[in-house]
Amino acid sequence: MFGPELWLPSMMSPQLQPRQSGDWLDERAAVVFNAFARLKPGVTLAQADANLKTIARALEQEYPEANAGRQVSVTPLAER
Repeated sequence: MFGPELWLPSMMSPQLQPRQSGDWLDERAAVVFNAFARLKPGVTLAQADANLKTIARALEQEYPEANAGRQVSVTPLAER
């Protein structure tokens, strides 16, 4: 499995990549991030997946153009 060699805050993008930064940090429809998190003790993958899907549905209702057809899922990092 390959992963990033360096993690940096996204807000540093204009300083690190001034020519490529553009407005992608402010563009709701931009697909530029993957999220990684730890489960709270006692929370199952199924519970986390259900909660994330609830959030995704709410975002799709609030921002239909930017979130139409988007999907979310919870998978263990070792399976990526």
